[in-house]
Amino acid sequence: MPIEENKEDEEAEDDYADEEFYKVKRELENAAIQVVYKIRDLEDAAKEALLELEEEIAKYVIDPHIDGLIEKYNSYEKVKIYLNNMRDDILEYVYLFYMDEEELKDKYDREHFMKYKVNLFVDNGIDRENFKAPVIVEINPSPVNLFGKAEYDYYNGNVKTDFTKLIPGAVHKANGGYLVLYVDQLLRYPLSWDMLKRAIQSRQISVDTQTSIKPENMPIDIKVILIGTNYMYNLLYNNDDDFSKYFKIFVDFDNEMDKNENNEDGIARFIAYQCEKNKLKHFTYDAVKEVIKFSTRLCGDKYKLSTQFNKIMEIIVEGDACAQIRNAEYVDKYDVQNAILERKKRLNRIENKMDESLENGFTLIETKGSRIGVINGLSVLSTGEYSFGRPSRITVTTSPGNKGIVNIEREVNMSGPIHNKGVLILGGYLAETFAQDFPLSLNANICFEQNYGGVDGDSATGAELYALLSSLSKIPLKQSIAATGSMNQKGEIQVVGGISEKIEGFYSTCKKQGLNGNQGVIIPKNNSRNLVLSDEVTEAIETGKFTIYTVERVEEAMEILMDVKFDEVKRLVIERLRGFNELQSPAKK
Repeated sequence: MPIEENKEDEEAEDDYADEEFYKVKRELENAAIQVVYKIRDLEDAAKEALLELEEEIAKYVIDPHIDGLIEKYNSYEKVKIYLNNMRDDILEYVYLFYMDEEELKDKYDREHFMKYKVNLFVDNGIDRENFKAPVIVEINPSPVNLFGKAEYDYYNGNVKTDFTKLIPGAVHKANGGYLVLYVDQLLRYPLSWDMLKRAIQSRQISVDTQTSIKPENMPIDIKVILIGTNYMYNLLYNNDDDFSKYFKIFVDFDNEMDKNENNEDGIARFIAYQCEKNKLKHFTYDAVKEVIKFSTRLCGDKYKLSTQFNKIMEIIVEGDACAQIRNAEYVDKYDVQNAILERKKRLNRIENKMDESLENGFTLIETKGSRIGVINGLSVLSTGEYSFGRPSRITVTTSPGNKGIVNIEREVNMSGPIHNKGVLILGGYLAETFAQDFPLSLNANICFEQNYGGVDGDSATGAELYALLSSLSKIPLKQSIAATGSMNQKGEIQVVGGISEKIEGFYSTCKKQGLNGNQGVIIPKNNSRNLVLSDEVTEAIETGKFTIYTVERVEEAMEILMDVKFDEVKRLVIERLRGFNELQSPAKK
């Protein structure tokens, strides 16, 4: 019995000990949990305190910059909103700024900084201190070049873009200033023309990205200058109702200016400036005078200077090349003359072919003797950049009949409307001058011999009349004297174009066949100011080898060509026409 009681006592003590153990264990576990909670609270508090400290530090760093920008752009509400949003975003993600490149493994985190970049779209503030407005000349006004675009990157076949890839167009760059466009180039892009009109009308512009990126419309204050020909202006004015609304100021620039001391000095300064700018040899006084003469030649008027400075610039550059070839310090008169001569050689292939035809006798032109109903008329041929004069044999035959004056070129559709008009004028002059007492009845056939390319213009009207009167009067015309000049029905000789080229063309023909001192050209008196002849022709005129006759009326020209008073010519023509009329009258039939 005693042994069993002791065993029960031991078991009771063990149970008590286990209970105490578990009790202590639970207390310790609860204490540990409380410690963990307190540590977590301390960690959260520490983390929050650290974040607050980081935010304070970040504010300390960025606030001066942001506040300075806000103060600078205080009048731009949208800029202020953007800057405040940027401040908040930086503070929210300030932890990213502590990471290095390796830590920023997440692609999103790496691209997070993209939003802080600035795409300087347009900067027109470079000359703001000097108050200079931007002037943009766009020579290829496609929609993209005018209104901008968004560039793209390709990743594994996917297209990607962002706001930093927005590219401005010419309209953006010219905002606040002037945009210069060439009309002929602009109209090659109908979409550009329509978009430009909409931009002018709305005074706003955006970049058409054709992506999810949609930039805000940008207000524009711009002056658009269109450069083009009168033809292009009239075309737009008459066919586009919006054109006259948006482009109200028309300026018509002349291609020539008065030849005076001030403008000649201006050309001299232009030459000096181009030589300095392009590192060319400077021009002597005589060389400048030769360039001025070339400028006058371009106008075809001895009292004018050309404003085609691109052509003048060509002579400046080529004159410099000629001076370099002979290793001269300055460009002299002979260098300019050589440059002009070399330019002519590059362009006068057709002229050389026609000269060759004349020398071989294929083209029939006489510069000596006299012939009835035959005269050398003068014409100008143009090959685009180069124009030259050439004599053309005009023949006339007359006989009784009632067909009137027949223009053979017109009959075969080789005559232009102006030339047709000139031939019809001849009938009016004949009727008033020679057929007041009887009806005008004749057959007269007028032809430009060996003409295979057509004819137009009225500069040969006078020559055609002289040949017609020669055929009617049977008085021969001097083949050594060519004639040019249009005329009206009253017999007045009127000015024509290309007078210098025509004279030089006939002089060249006479020179090839031999100058004899009797050759020359009849021109309208009012064309005298248009004579800007080569040095060779001028010298030939001054030495009497070649003569320029200026006339105001038909009668003067006829007396020069026939060496007969016009009254005698008139008498013979009336007798011939009266005879034609009698042959046509019913009594003679």
